[in-house]
Amino acid sequence: MDFADDVSLLAEMLEVLVIALTVIQEDTSTFGLRINWSKTKILQVPSSTSSSTVQVADGHVEVVDAFVYLGCLIDSSGGSRGKVLRRIGLARSCMNILARRIWKSSIRLETKLHLYQTYIVPVLMYGCETWATTKYLLSRLDAFNTWALCKILTIPYLAMCQMRKSEEPLVVHRFLTW
Repeated sequence: MDFADDVSLLAEMLEVLVIALTVIQEDTSTFGLRINWSKTKILQVPSSTSSSTVQVADGHVEVVDAFVYLGCLIDSSGGSRGKVLRRIGLARSCMNILARRIWKSSIRLETKLHLYQTYIVPVLMYGCETWATTKYLLSRLDAFNTWALCKILTIPYLAMCQMRKSEEPLVVHRFLTW
């Protein structure tokens, strides 16, 4: 075995975490496994402005305010704002990549909407089960959904906003209800 899966450790004090990482390194080395210290991150909660790296065994571990773990943004605030805004950014990038070949093509509208549901919505909603949603985050999700549908339907965004002023946000009912 050349590598092991990701591991998360929790500790109340940095010194305890350093000891735990050292023990893990010693125990795993007997099986021929190595810890990649450049990929290892320490997140302090609450965030502190102390050193930017910590010496652990034979490597340096970076102390960060946020990092991506299994596709989700983990930050020192513990909230969902960063996660949701990151997912919106990723979904917007996917929409833009497909703009010329799919959204602006002569493909049937039904097919375009199916492609949106199949390829874009999962990127947008990945990890939504763990989000603590607020009115602000729901409005950002709804704004993205409106923007995406405008691109697909080739309707100016502002025109769509005027048509939808009185409606309830689409995202709440369509994506966030289990």
